Amino acid sequence: MDTEKKNAGRPSADVKKRSPFKIFAVAVLAVFLVLLLTILAVPTLLSSSGGNRFLLGKINRSVEGQVGMETFSVGWFSGVKLTNLTFDSDDGATQIKVGRIETKPRYTALLGKRVDLGKTVIDHPEVHLKIAPTPPSVPSTQTGAPKETPDPDVPFVLPVHLIDLELLAGDVTIELTEADASTQRVTFKNIASTVALNETGQTSRMALSMDVANGHEAGTVRAEGEVTPPKKGWTLEDTDGTFTVSIAKLELESLRPLLALAGLDVQTGGVLNGDANVEIRKGNIDTLSADATVENFSQGVGEQKMVFDEPVRLTAKGGFSDNALRIDALDVKTPFCTATLSGEMEMVDYAVKADLAQTQDFLKQFTELGGYGLAGVLDMTGRLDLTEGKIASTGIGTVKNLLLTKNGKTAQQTDVTLDYDMAMDNAQNVLTVAAATLTMAPGTVKVSNLTLPTGDAAGPITLAAQANLDIAKAWPYAQVLTNAPEDITLAGALASAVTVQTQGDIVQVKTNNAATIRNLRVAKPDTEPFVQDLVNLTADITLDTARQSIGVKAFDMQGAKGETLIKITKGEIEQSSAEGVNTLDAEFEAEYDLQTVSMLAAPYLPNGLRVQGTRKDRFVLSSRWPENEPDKMLANLNGKGGFGFNRAEYYGLIFGPTELAIDIQQGIAAVVIPDANVNSGKLRFAGTLNLTEEPMFLRLNEPMALLENVNINDVITAQLLTYVNPVFAGAVQTSGVANFTCRRLVLPLSGDHLDKMDIDGTVGIANIRLQAGELLGQILTLLDQRPAVAMTLRPTNILMQQGTVRYQDMQIDLSDYPLNFTGSLGLDKQLAMTLKLPLGTDFRPVRLANAGADRLEVPLGGTVDKPSIDVARLIERQGQRLIEDQLRRLFR
Repeated sequence: MDTEKKNAGRPSADVKKRSPFKIFAVAVLAVFLVLLLTILAVPTLLSSSGGNRFLLGKINRSVEGQVGMETFSVGWFSGVKLTNLTFDSDDGATQIKVGRIETKPRYTALLGKRVDLGKTVIDHPEVHLKIAPTPPSVPSTQTGAPKETPDPDVPFVLPVHLIDLELLAGDVTIELTEADASTQRVTFKNIASTVALNETGQTSRMALSMDVANGHEAGTVRAEGEVTPPKKGWTLEDTDGTFTVSIAKLELESLRPLLALAGLDVQTGGVLNGDANVEIRKGNIDTLSADATVENFSQGVGEQKMVFDEPVRLTAKGGFSDNALRIDALDVKTPFCTATLSGEMEMVDYAVKADLAQTQDFLKQFTELGGYGLAGVLDMTGRLDLTEGKIASTGIGTVKNLLLTKNGKTAQQTDVTLDYDMAMDNAQNVLTVAAATLTMAPGTVKVSNLTLPTGDAAGPITLAAQANLDIAKAWPYAQVLTNAPEDITLAGALASAVTVQTQGDIVQVKTNNAATIRNLRVAKPDTEPFVQDLVNLTADITLDTARQSIGVKAFDMQGAKGETLIKITKGEIEQSSAEGVNTLDAEFEAEYDLQTVSMLAAPYLPNGLRVQGTRKDRFVLSSRWPENEPDKMLANLNGKGGFGFNRAEYYGLIFGPTELAIDIQQGIAAVVIPDANVNSGKLRFAGTLNLTEEPMFLRLNEPMALLENVNINDVITAQLLTYVNPVFAGAVQTSGVANFTCRRLVLPLSGDHLDKMDIDGTVGIANIRLQAGELLGQILTLLDQRPAVAMTLRPTNILMQQGTVRYQDMQIDLSDYPLNFTGSLGLDKQLAMTLKLPLGTDFRPVRLANAGADRLEVPLGGTVDKPSIDVARLIERQGQRLIEDQLRRLFR
């Protein structure tokens, strides 16, 4: 008994052993209850006004703008609710308002690293974006580590696994401010969208609709689709699905602010209607079909705006087969062009038809065409072979009624055919043309074995070309495409083969064998044409692009009998630049036929000049001029050379063998002709030619006797003397001895600027014999003289300026009778002159001995080439004079 009482006064051993466990259990339970209460309290805390302010403060400190919201609540069972969410960027360019956002996420899914949002509603979102004018882009100089690209072998994982999203009554406005401060906006309104994203292996669906407006009738965009991914996850492999898109009455111009958001400035207008359907099978686009039209398509603005009268249409159908692109049909039709493509990834057939004139009008919106104009109908078909690193193309084409123009000049209309076989090796950066043939009215040009490095690739260029051309038909194209002279005509048949090859900086152009021209004819108005039955040309020319030099290894143009027409035995031109100064040095040694050269240089020689003879001359030229003042090249030109001829003709002046010394100093060429035999007399000249002038003028250095005892003839009379005195008009069988002393002479080398001729001199002609023309015939009839007479033109001062010859008194002794002329004759054949006849007031002849007696004066009528005595005015004047004489006698 005592023992039991004693034991009852102390705890048992079992109770002592369980006490620590109970303490731990109670502690864990307490911690759990605290955490649970904390977790349950978090939504309440966040939903409170203090929690709202805390969240907004955190957000606003991390963004460049101001975020606001009216209410925000979070519940473990009620989900997340937010009303009147707003955002205003600091620069005022972005404004966002959302009426309501509700979502019921499954929080427990987060434990499995999933985001399941459940039912989500975004009600009445509004977005307003303002875009300022885009400044000119500046190339980035930022360097650093390259951006990481996703590994294609890693499956794509969606950040959200389950969602039932509904977007209601959304509006998005994009406002573009132009450089002139005007604004343009587009509004996407009534945006509605549903997205039902389900578990993998199940079908997910989505739909979108919106209206697009910019103040006009709104266009609509509708899209919907469904996709079923495999159970293993969201990957394209083994995924099936369908998508459809429908667009109605969408104005392309309204999308300009949206494109500006992507940095694109597009001036395109029109109304787009279209539908597209896509079917995906096992991760491949099995079928894609699209049909779209754009009505009233326009490009550009203002005067540069072009509007198509007919719709632009695109239809496409294709897909992927065995992971390869398949194009069943791709058709593009515009008012000026249609294109069709079909085939597979590695082989595509194409056909293109285009109206070149309309195509050119369209291209003018994007590039400057250099004044060229094209018209005609292009029709091309061919095939593209696309292999790894290489693109090859073969095809044929035609252009019907090709019309080529440039700056108002038009070439003859022709049909063109073209075939080609070419390839681009992207790995080697080399373009090769195995063969290309161009055939048109002037003839055929063939190109073969062309190798052309592209990009930064280094390597030789090779080219072989062969041409067979009718020069008469090809020359108009040269006149349009180049500055070939308009008053020169060419004819003949050209056959030529040329190779071009580069080695480093050296380019070699060489004829294969000899180029031939049969029945060559070079003609210019009022000159004898240059004609050759056969011309052979051999050339080997090198161009050093590094030294900017040209070397002529061979240039030999020969006639049918092997005679030299032009042969350059040495030819070097080198141009360099250093310290802002350009340098030009050139040296030529050549043998040439003057008749050939004069025809080629006809645009730069005085009209009517013909030269003959074979020459061998050397020319040395050099110039130094500032790099930024290219017009100073001629002004600083220096050089020496010789020139001459065996025979020359110029307006009836027939020169014998003559040598000219040419010395060029600072762009001024000194031209000296010592006493030269001309028409049994002498011609001398010492003057200058300013090479910088346009046109160029030959100027006399000092007064001198240019012509001394030179015999005249019918050509001189018709071409020159007719503009000196009317008595020479229509005269034939002319002879005489002329002398001409010149005090001032400015002679334009171009026949287009004769009105700038300036002559001050004294002319006299002795021993003139001729068969009289109409005017002189009238005078001889009055004097009862024979048509064939002897005359003398006494030395007379004449002045020629602005295309008109003037003098005060030119006396011509008609046998023993004096004729005196006063007035002017124009190169335009205008005549303003008075003739004092060798008749007294009593109509009796007056001889030279009484030349000072009172004589009849009569105005001349007609033109320079057809002058005549105005008989009616002669009678009128004489009647007035008789009445005046009678009155004076009565009142003495």
